[in-house]
Amino acid sequence: MGKEIKMPKFTKEKIKEISLKDLSYELQLLMGARRIIDFVDKWDSSHKAKFGNIVNYFKDSAYIHIRNVFNALTNQYIVDKSPIPKMKSVLYKKWKASIEKYVMHIGNLRHQKGESNIKDGKHLNTMIPEFASEIEKLWQNWIQNSTNIFSGRLTKVLDDVRNSAKNDIDNMEILLKRSGNS
Repeated sequence: MGKEIKMPKFTKEKIKEISLKDLSYELQLLMGARRIIDFVDKWDSSHKAKFGNIVNYFKDSAYIHIRNVFNALTNQYIVDKSPIPKMKSVLYKKWKASIEKYVMHIGNLRHQKGESNIKDGKHLNTMIPEFASEIEKLWQNWIQNSTNIFSGRLTKVLDDVRNSAKNDIDNMEILLKRSGNS
């Protein structure tokens, strides 16, 4: 067998710093995945031709970005030398362990004992819109609690992300219409 790969150890300082560019990219990927999931769910419920297994193709991607953005927003990361204000998410706290076990497989691979993917009658599979909405609320809170210059940058990021996700779905609809699958 090959040599064991050792993962680097990160100090708190390295883990807690992220650039606004990187965080906005995570947010963009999350919001884009959310819009695609909404689109595919609606499409699959009303068309014979289906997209396929959206859990594997789209939702797992969204969960990764959800986890990354929630971790940055709720763990007081420093973004471009400016700390994110202290924020909490009851929703993320409630679902974090499920995401880590069922999607990320953190810890013992595929070991899912002791953690459920159903909470209060809701399945983890259905929570992406709620997670994305919660992230937008936290982002808005960050905007409101930042200096004028930085809040302007954060507002632009959120507006750009929303527009990018909308444009991606608009383009997908155009492609489907052109292919005769509308």
